[in-house]
Amino acid sequence: MHILFKAPAALCGALLLSVLSACGGGGGGSTPSGSTPTPTLNAGSTDKTAPTIVTSATVGTAAVVLTATVSDNVAVTQVDFVIDGGSGKASASDSQGRTVYSVSIPVAQFTKGRHSFVAQARDAAGNTADAQAVSFDMGQGAVGNSPIQITATATTDGAGASFVVDIASVKQVKLTNLFIDGEFIGGRADDGRHYAFARVLSKGKHSLVVDVTDVDGVSAQTEVVVEI
Repeated sequence: MHILFKAPAALCGALLLSVLSACGGGGGGSTPSGSTPTPTLNAGSTDKTAPTIVTSATVGTAAVVLTATVSDNVAVTQVDFVIDGGSGKASASDSQGRTVYSVSIPVAQFTKGRHSFVAQARDAAGNTADAQAVSFDMGQGAVGNSPIQITATATTDGAGASFVVDIASVKQVKLTNLFIDGEFIGGRADDGRHYAFARVLSKGKHSLVVDVTDVDGVSAQTEVVVEI
């Protein structure tokens, strides 16, 4: 808050002489040695502009594709998709930023009926924006909720991608297989629930598919798409 005082000219002159005397004289108009310089604003101020995000859902015979179209004054580096109030979650990220993020979720993860999801975009400075909830209906393609929930994320680093997979299962996990672009890259025949690995990938879009089977023979899949 700035407060402006008005005073007679004579009083202003007296005040000025008093201030100049306290500073060691006012001749020459030069800055007295040892005085504190006037602070300046930081030219590299922190980015506080939130991104924008618009989402859609496409229901196919094998999977539901959730898509977020984003924009930002710098770059959107991650989008989180939260399904049915938190019963499922998927994320897609790219350290270089892009304008479209999507995840593909097998229909086996959904019951028949209406579902919804919300998405949150995050930019490189940590600013976030939430999209409006989008609803979609599952018909004959849905076969019921799987007791296996898989969360897969991918982050690009310029020369490839780093993947993180987490598995939640009511029953013991019997087998996990990992595929990139349809090619088997490894797996484990045990109750492993967490995987983290990196791959060098060529320029373009690539997909990681995670296939999990529990001890009862129930299977679930999820897919995450990354663009180099």
